[in-house]
Amino acid sequence: MQPRTTSFRGEFEWSRQWIPALRRFIGPHLLREATLEEDRTQATDLIVLATAGLRVACRVRHPGYAGKFGKEFTITCRRETGAACEFDKLILAGWADWFCYAHATTEGVTDGGKLQPAYLVDLRCARSWISRNHGRELGPNKDPVGSRCWFYAISIDALIAACGLDALVAVRWPLAA
Repeated sequence: MQPRTTSFRGEFEWSRQWIPALRRFIGPHLLREATLEEDRTQATDLIVLATAGLRVACRVRHPGYAGKFGKEFTITCRRETGAACEFDKLILAGWADWFCYAHATTEGVTDGGKLQPAYLVDLRCARSWISRNHGRELGPNKDPVGSRCWFYAISIDALIAACGLDALVAVRWPLAA
């Protein structure tokens, strides 16, 4: 359940429950199966993709938004407190390599949760386009005056049209029933 008033600490603690589901979604994209020759000559079954410290930012939306907003992801762009937001850190400063954006469902929370839809965006491919094509500022959220934030909503379809499928490392679709 979403807290009445959000805070960084509250959202951080709420999001921790989704780490097992995030690992299940992202993990398979960090490994590849060895070829027959690699297994035969090197006793290798799985290979971790060369990542050099690949950084993955994750954001999980609360249940109930997927039906209306399932084909977009939002990035915080401004906070009344003046604190740095996702746009500052992910897009302008270039901190994350990938951005996992997922919608929580009410299914399976006790066993690590279910995320659907979910997108794993390759920011190395999409960052420049997002910086120029983020759309208008939306918001504020429902927090009390003084702690509100605003967002940019990025269309998945527009991202794919502009950057190609390389902008998405992975997609979990369709929407949960």
